[in-house]
Amino acid sequence: MFSLRSVRVLLVLAALASGSLLAVRLAAGGDASVAPALVPAVLLVLVTGIGALVAVYAVRNLAGQQRLARFALLQLVAVAGLAGAVLSPTLPLLALGWTVGGLAM
Repeated sequence: MFSLRSVRVLLVLAALASGSLLAVRLAAGGDASVAPALVPAVLLVLVTGIGALVAVYAVRNLAGQQRLARFALLQLVAVAGLAGAVLSPTLPLLALGWTVGGLAM
């Protein structure tokens, strides 16, 4: 389905978005000693990928509905909150991202 090259490109983009240079080195075929930095990058791709699939599905199936804009806004806030939780370096920021994502759902 996906080639190894496309998966690496996605991981590099996710790592760049998170500011994790260690994950960029690993995704580019570098040293395996920086593996913990890969986890947030993979989770970020997972969260945003599922969010994108939900958005595409919702736009197609909720076309013409009055509350489509509200749904889109809440979905964006939920994905942003969960992405913040995935990328958070501290426990309070993790709790904040988790709370924002949960309240938006």
